[in-house]
Amino acid sequence: KKDKDKYISYWFDNKSWALKIAKRKLNEWEKHSSRLKFELVGVASKIARKFIKHKIWLVGENFGEVAQDNGFAFFEHCMKTKKKEKIFYVSRKTNVNFENLAPFKENVLIYNGWKHMFYYHLADLLIFSHGIRDVIPDVIHNKISMNPKRIVHLQHGITAMKKVHYSHKSYNGKIVKFIATSDQEKRILINGMGFKSNQVCVTGFARFDKLVDRSAERLKKEILIMPTWRDWAINTKEDFLKSNFYIYYSSLLRNTRLLSLLEKYDLLLKFYPHIEIQKKYIGYFKSHHERIVVVDVKKESVQDLIQTSQLMITDYSSVAFDFNYLKKPVLFYHFDLNEYLEQRGSFIDLREQLIGPAAYNEDDLIDCLESLIRNDFAYGSKYQEMSKKYYKFNDRNNSERIYREIKNIR
Repeated sequence: KKDKDKYISYWFDNKSWALKIAKRKLNEWEKHSSRLKFELVGVASKIARKFIKHKIWLVGENFGEVAQDNGFAFFEHCMKTKKKEKIFYVSRKTNVNFENLAPFKENVLIYNGWKHMFYYHLADLLIFSHGIRDVIPDVIHNKISMNPKRIVHLQHGITAMKKVHYSHKSYNGKIVKFIATSDQEKRILINGMGFKSNQVCVTGFARFDKLVDRSAERLKKEILIMPTWRDWAINTKEDFLKSNFYIYYSSLLRNTRLLSLLEKYDLLLKFYPHIEIQKKYIGYFKSHHERIVVVDVKKESVQDLIQTSQLMITDYSSVAFDFNYLKKPVLFYHFDLNEYLEQRGSFIDLREQLIGPAAYNEDDLIDCLESLIRNDFAYGSKYQEMSKKYYKFNDRNNSERIYREIKNIR
């Protein structure tokens, strides 16, 4: 407080569960560091804690930029089933799926806002699908090792085709529950990543509860191409334009045999690269053919595309398991398999344990695609059997199982 016209006041309203804030001509005061703001709210939270009886959980995903993954699916389930905990979703104002949050606006915290900081201080649990930065304010992004809050990691994708570097020591040892979809995945998390058995919960993913095959609704049958991100090869625009990723996928979108197949069988192909490609380089992927659509992330969600497509073409993305969950065929394009295994690695044998056929060059990919099209996108019995080990449940009760596991945390 500098003078009577430059101050901020705040108080906690126990009836409305809200941090009430009044600001007056903050000007220079407001330019002080976020750290001061964070610490100021921390003082208010200590006072408010005396009046709060319920548990407080913060939920989020992908830096607060989307609301369509496991974080949102779990949050939505809790809202619709009216759980007694106070559960908040952390979202940026620029969230591309902000309309999904509209029915629950009273429980949405705007990223880095006063209420976000306030409820972070009060939170009993942080629940997220991508990383801790999904839910914590920017001011402590560089101090993750000091985070005192317990964590439930919902995961973004099934741990199998891509090596990730988590363990029971991650996030200062604060992970109390790590969600898995199968007993096989639990073994990978324990034997391959060092988790303790009691940390890993085989419940299934929250977003799987919402998946429904809607491909019959489309006037034209759709093929979805959804490649993953290669963080080791794409750091600048120059690197990107020289990368195998750009060279191979841009070539595929211009392939004359592919275009002929789309015309002959009256098909539509949708190209949806990873969100990082969408942010930085989507403008370099263009199609002037009416049967190829480069998807705008703001117009179609991953879940919608999975549900309405007949076939998925991907490389190493765990989204293949979402598609396969609906018993629909997946075709893998592994033109850079050796490089991928060297740079990223896999927990499974990518030559023997895939849930669909693999092609290693463009001609073979088109051959495989044509075969699948001629067989009306039939899901082969071989891959149906192989896929069983990736899912323990298929009953639309994953979110409730996750909730019960969290409730059992002591």
